[in-house]
Amino acid sequence: MARHLKVPTKVMEDFQSRYFEAFPCIPRWHRWVAERLQRDGVLVTPFGRRRQFFGRSNDDATLRKAIAFSPQSSTGDRLNLGLWRIWHYMPEVQLLAQVHDAVYFQYREGDDEQAIISRALWLISNVPLSAGGRTFLVPGEAKIGWNWGSFDPKRPEKNPDGLAKWSPATPDTRIRNPQGLERLL
Repeated sequence: MARHLKVPTKVMEDFQSRYFEAFPCIPRWHRWVAERLQRDGVLVTPFGRRRQFFGRSNDDATLRKAIAFSPQSSTGDRLNLGLWRIWHYMPEVQLLAQVHDAVYFQYREGDDEQAIISRALWLISNVPLSAGGRTFLVPGEAKIGWNWGSFDPKRPEKNPDGLAKWSPATPDTRIRNPQGLERLL
């Protein structure tokens, strides 16, 4: 990570130490995954997806893959279920893509944006997960805009039509400029 971020290794070591002190369940979970990997080489996600790890169980690369498996797989499964629900229950939207941890869709300009996004968030977020005898929901959030780039409220001229965080309490008042010309916000 230090090499990727181009920072000294000591900075990353200090960060990781403080991070794991603040969230002690993370290293405990890492140890649990390592134990399962050593014991039988199989992990099962909260959605019941099972994976056999064929790499050496004491290899760091195998352990990293095992640690990443459940969160990444569960995110994909949850999003795919949400994607199907949107397709099935929301004919007023057109699905565009599922990318990593996001679902992209579009709807007509005059449609009730708050109702559409609130319903889509409910369909994605209302997917109960069970792990360790507990059932929980993972909340979702939405961004809106006319292109897939990011909108920066500090520099709105950079991409005025980009994706901005959506909140039902503060509606987006931007107006699309189809010609791509500057506009007043």
